[in-house]
Amino acid sequence: MLAALLAVSLIAVTLALVFCHRHGSVLSTQLALRRAREAQLKIAIDAMMELLRNIIDAVQLSGGRAEVLMRDLRSRLVVEIDNDKSLVKDCRLFADLRFNGLADYLERHYPILNKQEILLCSIISLGIPSDNLRCLLGHNHAGSLYNRTTRIRKKLGITRSGMLLDEYLYQLSLELEKERVEEDYFKIKEK
Repeated sequence: MLAALLAVSLIAVTLALVFCHRHGSVLSTQLALRRAREAQLKIAIDAMMELLRNIIDAVQLSGGRAEVLMRDLRSRLVVEIDNDKSLVKDCRLFADLRFNGLADYLERHYPILNKQEILLCSIISLGIPSDNLRCLLGHNHAGSLYNRTTRIRKKLGITRSGMLLDEYLYQLSLELEKERVEEDYFKIKEK
């Protein structure tokens, strides 16, 4: 359902952008883009609120038994790309909105990355500490997370530089922000 709402909002925005572009209105285009981002964010926030309600329900249903609560929470936290009940299903959207299309950029420029690796990059870019990240991924050992990030670093070509994945993603987000500001400037200047 979330995917359908997102698809409808993207189609509406695309039509609005085509209309605005044909009429040469930079401000209208910017307004349409802003509304699209806000619509996407609203969908993601609604999904997170539903998850919060589910966590509160899990706490109440556990009856004070920590092992029951942890088992239920773990089932909701573990990353599964196709699982609509996963806590992190919207992290890609949040990263794209927060960091000017970071996940989309990775997908376009690094097709060697799979969906789960892009999702992991999205989660890391949001600043989730590695211990929490291990819990989200269902990893018991720090080495398994290290191995996953090392494989991603190799695919991105940053292993020789010694740069950590989170540092690379931060630098990339700064570059994307700079590009967005420059694009906005030139659109306004053309007008």
